[in-house]
Amino acid sequence: MSQHSPEGADRILIATGSALTITALLAAVALHEQWLLLIAAIGFCAHHIGWANHRRRIGGVR
Repeated sequence: MSQHSPEGADRILIATGSALTITALLAAVALHEQWLLLIAAIGFCAHHIGWANHRRRIGGVR
């Protein structure tokens, strides 16, 4: 793997956040349940935190 690929906890946060966001968003649309949008937002936050941590590790943001 290259240095620019997320590893460890970052990869888990990114993958889990993405899966949670997509699943909850599709369920919210299909079931017309607003509370599922909150779950999608939490998934997006986890995804964002994973990428932010990865960026710091490769020297992008200090």
